[in-house]
Amino acid sequence: MVPYTFYDDYTDIAMPHEAQQLATIVMDALRNPNKARPADECVIGEISRQFWQLSLKCVSNSAHCRFIEALDKYTTALVEEAHERAQSFIRNIDDYIILPRSTAALNTIVMPIQFTLNLPDEVFEDPVIRRLTDVCSDSDYTHECNLCIFSTVNGPF
Repeated sequence: MVPYTFYDDYTDIAMPHEAQQLATIVMDALRNPNKARPADECVIGEISRQFWQLSLKCVSNSAHCRFIEALDKYTTALVEEAHERAQSFIRNIDDYIILPRSTAALNTIVMPIQFTLNLPDEVFEDPVIRRLTDVCSDSDYTHECNLCIFSTVNGPF
């Protein structure tokens, strides 16, 4: 999922207002995939627009709405992360564990699996499905952290 990689890379070094600008660009590109992007805009806008324009060829209406909502939560979380980074804010353990559920983009990364499924929102709002999604997100983040720690301690793979 290229758009997430670019957006995440940009916001890792962005000031909060820059992260917000990028979030606005990405979300506008997804909400208006047929609108030409401004020539002076960051390339992430055109990348996001083309990705979504092509995706719309196979996405169901219900998945379309869920994807936009999930990506909005993801971009909002990365803006929050930029604010915290700028303020040198350190989360407590419980809050820190919850943050990657939003910033790891797992919900949006696996969303293309649902693109052709016309499942009602109730399926994804079910408490068991929500908990399973959280567990998967936590597991994915824990795995990534373990790989980073392993590389730091033992050198690259």
